[in-house]
Amino acid sequence: MRETPGLDPPRRSRVPILYPAYQTQLRWFGLTPSMSRKGPCDDNAPKEGFRGTLKNELVQHRCDETREQARQEITEYIEICYARQRRHSRHGNCSPAVFAQQ
Repeated sequence: MRETPGLDPPRRSRVPILYPAYQTQLRWFGLTPSMSRKGPCDDNAPKEGFRGTLKNELVQHRCDETREQARQEITEYIEICYARQRRHSRHGNCSPAVFAQQ
């Protein structure tokens, strides 16, 4: 992680993330502090799994011209490939379309 003058990362400063001045500083840099509740570490697993799949199958090594172009490509990927064609282990490694026909 590259150091930014005036911003102490939590790993060095041990500043609680809920500290208001720290939150303000994060927002100034365009970052969002984690506000998740205490709980099991796997409660975020589905989202992280999807993000990893999206990164590996679509986003990695790409550079879109505009945000709108990136948004459109990601939307198409989710609606066409991820939701309809991608195989799911809970469906016996079948795509949702094939599983629905069984």
